[in-house]
Amino acid sequence: MAAAGEAHSALSRIGPFLLYLAGVFFSALVLAYPAWLAVQAAGMDSVPFNKLCFRLLQACALAGLWPLMHHLRLRAAADWGFGRGQSGTSPARGILIGLVAGMALLFLIVAVLLVIEVRVVRPAGDYWHPAALATLAGKALLAGFVIALIEETWFRGALQRAFELRFGAGSAILTTAILYAMVHFVRPDVAVPADEVGWLSGAVVIAGAFGRFSDPAVIDSFAALFAAGILLALVRHRCGRIWECIGLHAGFVVVIRLTRKFTELQPDSPYGYLVGGFDGVIGWLGFAVLAAAAAGYVRLRTGGTSTHA
Repeated sequence: MAAAGEAHSALSRIGPFLLYLAGVFFSALVLAYPAWLAVQAAGMDSVPFNKLCFRLLQACALAGLWPLMHHLRLRAAADWGFGRGQSGTSPARGILIGLVAGMALLFLIVAVLLVIEVRVVRPAGDYWHPAALATLAGKALLAGFVIALIEETWFRGALQRAFELRFGAGSAILTTAILYAMVHFVRPDVAVPADEVGWLSGAVVIAGAFGRFSDPAVIDSFAALFAAGILLALVRHRCGRIWECIGLHAGFVVVIRLTRKFTELQPDSPYGYLVGGFDGVIGWLGFAVLAAAAAGYVRLRTGGTSTHA
């Protein structure tokens, strides 16, 4: 009886998350073909079905957060990480602090890669002019904040709070970091010809989206993203909100985008193993720096300092 009771308790705790995942995939599978027909009717023939299906899966994952959080009685803005939290600073200041910290961490990684010539600066081009630089920087910032807002609301805002409520802070930090790393390798790699798209095509694309996990070459990039996820989750836990996480995440994206624009990878470098194939910037070096940052953050926070990020 005791074992049955424990099994029932475990199922009741994990059940809402399993239903959430099932709902996300089922919705994407059912809606993929009608969405494709709507896109075709609108004259957007250039949109590949596999990319449409992948975006639909992402949209379903985001939309499914509301009923999940509602069921768990996490309905306030603070439950999603948009409150004042424990830091006492304004949201704008929290974002700015996170942005500076995120850019500094990635600049450190990039600086090392440039010094050891794993990446080298591209020859001067039109994008080196002040106006072009400002435009590129603005686009990188915009992309960084859009990506950060979506992903931080999803992972550190909703899911981490929900996992923490059901399984505790440690499990929530670890689980969201793993999920965060994993989703970066879920990609619509399987293409379906336009004239063959049907009701089952969504299943083909979604099933093939997990193919990259069979490639051992993703381990280094996965490790770096996992370390980044741990750092972001720790900041969320300590601050009790996601403003700092949004800034930190945006800082990562900005530096990576600008690095890929203004530098290029040297494939014959003897230190090439320090970067992964995901973006040519993060890898084992990124893992070391971000893991050290996470460890340092824990030490700083447990050393009696304030709770500001």
